[in-house]
Amino acid sequence: MFVDKKTKLDRLEICKGCSLHRNFMLLKYPKLKWGNRCKACKCFLDAKTNLTKDFFGECPKKKW
Repeated sequence: MFVDKKTKLDRLEICKGCSLHRNFMLLKYPKLKWGNRCKACKCFLDAKTNLTKDFFGECPKKKW
């Protein structure tokens, strides 16, 4: 159900470099740096990057 910590951190780094990475209010250039979300699927990335593919833990753009 969950991936290891290194996989999660690798996925978060990929997400941070993506053009669809947003903060919790889906702003492209936020003043606050918390609440990472994906604009494509609207998921909270801290939770989604922790899941295996069997539990919907995959990037909607197939980057990981």
